[in-house]
Amino acid sequence: AGPSAFGVSAVYPNPFNPAVTILFGLDRPGPVSIRVLDAYGRETAVLFEGRKSAGEFRIEWNGRDGSGMDAASGLYIIRMTAGDRTSSKKALKIQ
Repeated sequence: AGPSAFGVSAVYPNPFNPAVTILFGLDRPGPVSIRVLDAYGRETAVLFEGRKSAGEFRIEWNGRDGSGMDAASGLYIIRMTAGDRTSSKKALKIQ
């Protein structure tokens, strides 16, 4: 098998309530962060911050902000950053 593709590959279910699953891949090992931003670009939650090996991964966002409160309905951006590269997908939370 070849190396994994870089980036956020899927966000499902979409729209979601109460949680959403995020699939992402790294084509080489290194530091990575997965963050949730609101429609205005403000950080809502940090889902992962650390090192990962190359490969495909799955993480879940429970629809809550960084302080544990239920995030409002609306559009969110799931943003993955690894070094100088970024990838993102939209997710719509409904009540």
